[in-house]
Amino acid sequence: MDGAAFPAGVGGVARIHARGQGLHQLRLSIALYYLNFWRVSDWNWGTVPFARWGDGSDPASQRPFWGWNEIPVDSASASDPANWDAVMLKLPAMLEGDGSQDRLAMLNWGQGLNLEGTMSMYIDGGHVVPGSDQVGNRPGSSVVVVREMIDSTGNFQREFFCETWTSPNNYFSVLFYYDTGACFLEWGSGSTSAKVARRVLTRKPRKNSTRASAHFSAISV
Repeated sequence: MDGAAFPAGVGGVARIHARGQGLHQLRLSIALYYLNFWRVSDWNWGTVPFARWGDGSDPASQRPFWGWNEIPVDSASASDPANWDAVMLKLPAMLEGDGSQDRLAMLNWGQGLNLEGTMSMYIDGGHVVPGSDQVGNRPGSSVVVVREMIDSTGNFQREFFCETWTSPNNYFSVLFYYDTGACFLEWGSGSTSAKVARRVLTRKPRKNSTRASAHFSAISV
């Protein structure tokens, strides 16, 4: 593939996306999408969504991008918590600096509340079951955190890690044990009463539309 893949006048993300959808060879489809990302300045006008990326020094300006993370997998299997290794907590790109040192502790109050609310829905739906005794279960309490950093070429890389963090209203905590590598969700002192908590934990999981990434279900802050 070369520059001919981007004829003059191509500026709509949806048009590029439609061209890729018609490919049935998996490797060719992936290669086309990768080329789209690397050549984004050649075809993306920055209109949908509105974006002015500049030189990459402003973190907020780097986030608007209509990208894809689609995986050719059966939706029922991908949405089944029994098939997840963990729930992935995705931090906003470049929270501070180039993003290489980003942590949950850097989330502002509103971002923390958003994560707290989304995780509460996962718990209520039976997709996550807090507690150290649930680490080995599926659905269970295992989580992982992901930060997104910009590199010297202007592209972004993702890094998996974990840290101990408590949600704004102390509904739950992410606990990390360095010696064992355990990273899981635990109830906080501000969580619901034990009676309500037990009712949540015994509910049958519902199917949802959240897409899985490998063996993870992703929650974006």
